[in-house]
Amino acid sequence: MEFSESDIIPFKLASFALYQAREHAANGVHRKWRELLVTFDEHRSRIDPLADQNVNIDILLRSFEDHLALTGDPLSDPSGLQFHIQLSRFWVIGTYEFLRTLHQAVKKHDNPNAKCLKITDSKGCGASGCIVCSIGHLKNEVAIARMVIAKGENAGDVMKPPLTDSMKERLLSAPIDIAPPKQPFLVDGEAISSSGIIGWFQYDKRIKRERFIKRRVLSDMILSWDPSEGDADWKP
Repeated sequence: MEFSESDIIPFKLASFALYQAREHAANGVHRKWRELLVTFDEHRSRIDPLADQNVNIDILLRSFEDHLALTGDPLSDPSGLQFHIQLSRFWVIGTYEFLRTLHQAVKKHDNPNAKCLKITDSKGCGASGCIVCSIGHLKNEVAIARMVIAKGENAGDVMKPPLTDSMKERLLSAPIDIAPPKQPFLVDGEAISSSGIIGWFQYDKRIKRERFIKRRVLSDMILSWDPSEGDADWKP
């Protein structure tokens, strides 16, 4: 596709890139996000524009990741890679904020979804079939990556809600994560996998071991959120 001089405008280029990414997004990702955010807004009792904007970033990043998975060479376009990395960081930080504010809204003790908080001294039961705790688990998964980006520290506030025994067993039975080799432009604890997905190698104090938290896995985990299905579908 050729561009005229009048087309070389950042807003137009960004709009075209997003349109193309939506057109090629597999499995109706944009539709799934829209349906999920409607559900989240019902629990929040208001619309969250930050969450809506993060959907566009996720779809654009998926397009980048799919391209890198095909080429297998993240460094073939250093400028594009830096943009990919920065957008990945923005997505994590923005996603953490909208999950944090959603969790705060659902945690209010007059909220019918927060019954478990009243009987656990605000710790939460931890079950993924509990709305307030399942949102808390999503927030905590993102928090582990966020702390690397925002503060270069281990996440210290991920113990509430607690993991259930089956969740811990699932995490501990997974192979020990080894961080991919570090590429240029990356902060400590950050790496890009051979499939083009940015991730963060960080200590998870809930299970007392390090994990490589991939951005796309976080996104897929949030998109599959359904507290009615219980522990069996909690897939970090």
